[in-house]
Amino acid sequence: MSKTILPFSSLLNEKVYATGQVKSFPAGSVILNMESYIRTIPIVVSGSIRVMREDEEGQELLLYYIRPGESCILSVLEGMSRQRSKIKAVVEEDAEIIM
Repeated sequence: MSKTILPFSSLLNEKVYATGQVKSFPAGSVILNMESYIRTIPIVVSGSIRVMREDEEGQELLLYYIRPGESCILSVLEGMSRQRSKIKAVVEEDAEIIM
């Protein structure tokens, strides 16, 4: 895969690609389930991710989409506090993600 330039400084781009792992996911892949521990922070290179919560009846509540060059703020916050995830993340369009 050629390195897509993310909207960061060139030095940060180099560090992200040097330390992260690029993975491909087909649409429909669940990359984070509720109650899972967050071990990586996703940065979307291509495609998109749908981030949602579930209410008491199990209905999905859309929170936001993560698009190329973006990451998931809830993953950052919950990962830093070492809490179980309160969100679910599903690949909306085939995606390449730096983990």
